[in-house]
Amino acid sequence: MAITRIAVSTLLLMLASTAQAATLYKSIGPSGTIMFSDMPPSGDARLVEQREIRSPTPSGTYTTGPMDLGQLIDGDAAVARASAQVDQAEHALAEARRGTWSARDGIGVEPTKTTLRDLERIDYFQKGVKIARQQLMDVLRERKRG
Repeated sequence: MAITRIAVSTLLLMLASTAQAATLYKSIGPSGTIMFSDMPPSGDARLVEQREIRSPTPSGTYTTGPMDLGQLIDGDAAVARASAQVDQAEHALAEARRGTWSARDGIGVEPTKTTLRDLERIDYFQKGVKIARQQLMDVLRERKRG
């Protein structure tokens, strides 16, 4: 989860930057908070990483080297399929959990009884979510390799 947060933060910072080259600083504050900034850390913050961010091309996209348009389209389709599988698996898990709770659970009136069958069904769908997420990560890793 933390890696995803860092990746998203980095991506947002890269997209929010101006068209000029910039430096991105990753630092850890005194309380252990990870911070990203376009300015060097000050005070008690410890610099962890410093990266130069490329300028976008005139079309607004970042260049990563030569890539066949067909590879890009196939890669996007594969990522979209894997992402859709994760969405479906998470939805199925939510549906499986739906019968195991009640609005009354939160106020302590007649808690919902969870049966062994309920737990087995939830476990089954949790495994499905893990598999779908792993497949998405495999597709993303393959795309990164090019």
